[in-house]
Amino acid sequence: MDDRTEPEPDAVLRLLSVAWGRLGGVPAGRVPLVAARTLGRAWARASILRRVNALPDDITVLIGVRNRSDHRIVNALASVRDQAYPWGKITTLVIDYGSDEADAHQLRDLCSRVGAELLRVENAGAWSRGRCLNVGLRHVTTKYLLTSDADLILSPHYLADAVATVRAHPLSIACSEMLDLPEESVDVTRRSAGGGHALDIAEWKSRCTPRLGWALHPSIAVTFTAFHHAIRGYDEFYEGWGREDDDLMRRFKALGLNPTAVPKRSYYLHQWHPKFEGFADEERAHHIDRNNAYFYEARSILRNDEDWGRR
Repeated sequence: MDDRTEPEPDAVLRLLSVAWGRLGGVPAGRVPLVAARTLGRAWARASILRRVNALPDDITVLIGVRNRSDHRIVNALASVRDQAYPWGKITTLVIDYGSDEADAHQLRDLCSRVGAELLRVENAGAWSRGRCLNVGLRHVTTKYLLTSDADLILSPHYLADAVATVRAHPLSIACSEMLDLPEESVDVTRRSAGGGHALDIAEWKSRCTPRLGWALHPSIAVTFTAFHHAIRGYDEFYEGWGREDDDLMRRFKALGLNPTAVPKRSYYLHQWHPKFEGFADEERAHHIDRNNAYFYEARSILRNDEDWGRR
C-alpha cells in the first residue's frame, strides 16, 4: 500500500462543508438541513459511487493500537483470518501508533504470523485514535473499509454481511450494536488466544450487554473507502478516547449517508478490559471535557489539512 496523494476537495463538497458548519445547530428536519442532505446524496452518487461501482469487492480491516499486544489483539486478528469472505480480497492493516519497543516487537511478530500488514509510527505523541487510523487510511486502496479496534472479535460472516449491506444500499454505513463481554470472560479469551479452548462466540454473545443500549454503534463501520478519503478521514483534534467516532458518523450523515444495520446473524464482541485503560483519572477527565466541547462546536464536513494522516 502506498501513501496516497489526495486531490483537493471539489467545489460542491467545500460548499456543503461550509453550509453544515453554519447549519449544524439547526434542529433536524428543518428545510435547510433536508436540502443540504439531498445535495450531499447527489454529490456522493456523482463523485463517489460512479467511480467505485466497477471496482473489485476487496476490503481493508483497519486496526489502530498502542501498547496492546496481548490476548485481545490476538483474538481480534484471528477473527479476521476466520472470516467467510474470499481471503484474497481481505487486507488487514494494523497501525502501531507509538508502542513501547517491547510491545512493538510482539506486534511485529504477531502480524507476521497472521499475514497482517503493519505500519509503525515513531514518536507519535498523545494517543489519538483518529490520527492513528488516518495514518492507515492514507494507505488504503481497497473498495471497502472496516474501521475496527484491537479488542473486537468479529463473527465469521461479519465482513460478507457488511459488504452485502453496503452493496445493496450504497449510500450507507454498515454498523451493528457493540456487544460488551462481561469481566468473567477474560480467562476464556486469554486461553483462546493461547491456543487453548476456542471461544464459543455464539454462546458468549448471549452473556453480552449492548453498549449504551444502542442498536447501531458508530465505532465499527463499513462503507466505501472513498467516502473516508473525500472528507479527510477522522478529525485529528480528538485525543484520548471518545467522540471521534460520533463526529465521523455525523459528517457521513451530513453527506446523506445512512447508518444501516448488518443482518442479525452477524455481530462483534468487545473483549472486556478496565474502562479508559492506561489513562489516569485527571487525564481522562481533561480529554473528555476537551473532546465534548469541540464536538458540540465543530459541524463542518471537511476537517484537517492536506497533511492529514501524516502525523
